Amino acid sequence: MVRITINGESALFSLKAEAKPDDWDTKAGRLRSRTKGASDLNAYLDDVRSKIRKHYRELCDRENVVTAAMVRDAFLGISEQKNTLLRLFDQFNEDYKTLVGKQFTEASYKDYLKARSRLHEFLQKKKNREDISLKDVSPQMITDFERYLFVDCENHRNTVIRYIHKFKRIMVIAHNNGMLSINPFASYKIRYEATDRGYLSEEELTTLMQHTIEYPYMDMLRDVFVFCCFTGLSYCDVKALREENIKQSVDGQIWIMMKRNPTCRFFP
Repeated sequence: MVRITINGESALFSLKAEAKPDDWDTKAGRLRSRTKGASDLNAYLDDVRSKIRKHYRELCDRENVVTAAMVRDAFLGISEQKNTLLRLFDQFNEDYKTLVGKQFTEASYKDYLKARSRLHEFLQKKKNREDISLKDVSPQMITDFERYLFVDCENHRNTVIRYIHKFKRIMVIAHNNGMLSINPFASYKIRYEATDRGYLSEEELTTLMQHTIEYPYMDMLRDVFVFCCFTGLSYCDVKALREENIKQSVDGQIWIMMKRNPTCRFFP
């Protein structure tokens, strides 16, 4: 039998192994005999101890409180320990990736990867954790993460909100799938800040067009930007533009005919 004791609380389970009582060293927790069978069993016991310690450390990394029963269940595989924040985030990202180009864009997928990365950094630096149980995500943790993005990462408000929004979606999924009884984002309000991107005046645009650029790559980039200004196309639309999209219409004029991508940004 194996007994795991943490803070005075014990959990027992059977290894389904046998030994003669006279050969057993109760204090050492192993066989005294040096026969091959005894050596094999002692090696097995050492392996069990090592795995139990490993499960204990992993639980400590993501749980606020670790009990003997939790360690026992982790060792026996009763609990797969899948209800953790980053593990669920990884699963979501894997599923999201399969829909890139079908329902979602590459840019939005990268946003989720970045949000996951920021969460991992936050847990490491502020919570000294590699991961955290979903049930340990609280409104206070959300506030702490928001502050981390503002102060430590020096992100603009809308960038912070974008990461928080991705975080919220993961927690909504957890709540809808029964992993959480209460959604910690229930009372959290997400408000984007209205921004003025500005624009070039006609004089500024003319100056840009007439300016001589030494480097061919930058010269080409300037031409693409000017083309976007005159056509109203975004960067990803121009990237997708092909010769077959340039067609003559019924009015005899040459037009760009293509489907716009409504989700992409002006620049990557």
